[in-house]
Amino acid sequence: MKKYLSVLLCIAALCASAAAFTKTISAGTAGEARQTEISRKQVQLPLTVQNRKYYCKYCGASAPTITALTLGTCPRHPDSPGKGHHEPYMGSPKSRYTCKYCGASAPSITGLTLGLCPRHPKGAGKGHHMPFEGD
Repeated sequence: MKKYLSVLLCIAALCASAAAFTKTISAGTAGEARQTEISRKQVQLPLTVQNRKYYCKYCGASAPTITALTLGTCPRHPDSPGKGHHEPYMGSPKSRYTCKYCGASAPSITGLTLGLCPRHPKGAGKGHHMPFEGD
């Protein structure tokens, strides 16, 4: 009976300290949640990090991740339509994109790669414009 009573007293003491600990954690969590909410409102990430999109250099298709981009087949892939996957454009975002073969330009990669390039390495009109990836 004494063992039973001492076990009950230990359990009661543990429960009391656990309750106090839980209250402390709850108060800390609420404060941290408020602080995190304030931090999120005050600190705004640059647009390129918040809404980053990855583009295919052959057709201009976009996706939120490189994995999602390279899953799909590309209608303007150099091997032939649908035979290869999208390949990420590695250059920086620009207001105008320029063909690395002939110098033609367009406001988007999609607009640039729509046209056939007169100076394409495979021959005049045998391939699409390719965006220059340098700065």
